[in-house]
Amino acid sequence: VFMAMFIAAVMELFGKYFLMLFIKAQESGAEEALRVAQRYLIIMTSSLIVLYLIYIYRNTLQAMQISVWSMFSGFTECLVRIFMAKKMIHIIGTDAIFLSEPLSWVAALVGIYIPYLFYKRKLLK
Repeated sequence: VFMAMFIAAVMELFGKYFLMLFIKAQESGAEEALRVAQRYLIIMTSSLIVLYLIYIYRNTLQAMQISVWSMFSGFTECLVRIFMAKKMIHIIGTDAIFLSEPLSWVAALVGIYIPYLFYKRKLLK
């Protein structure tokens, strides 16, 4: 949790400067590219905690020799990304692309957390 918050804070403060290493400010369209890239960077880094939780629960289930749910959560991630790119882009525009990754992580987290709770309760009985 701390690492996700730290990375988000660093990217909020210094993300523009990191991006300027890849985008030359004097080129045409650079200002727009920096604005879009910075927005995407903030959306992604603010969602890292969800990704870290996926890794924790996925690895926990795999350590219990239950790997089918890890595959299921991976398929869930993929389906949400496809849905956002194919359907939601027509409704909310390019924000659908920006939000596809964090939303796919949330869907995968739900798909891995519910089985985790089930098997945890089963093992504690």
